Amino acid sequence: MSEIFRELDYVYIIDSVPGLLTKDFTKFIVPSGTEGTIVLVYGKEENPEAYEIEFFIEEHNCTALATVPAALVMLKEKFV
Repeated sequence: MSEIFRELDYVYIIDSVPGLLTKDFTKFIVPSGTEGTIVLVYGKEENPEAYEIEFFIEEHNCTALATVPAALVMLKEKFV
């Protein structure tokens, strides 16, 4: 089982995932290693299935949103 995270935890992903750039809603592949903030938890609190994560994508000077399976999310810093 993956570690359980909460909204506003700062995390990074261990594999690339599809997402959307928020400035124009174009499809974008969020690269492995990209850091972001959890904005929504999918599934039961004690066993989340996935997380909605917001990433800042510097090359596009905007954010991207992606739904990321729980197994691909690693903790960078817990929100206190």
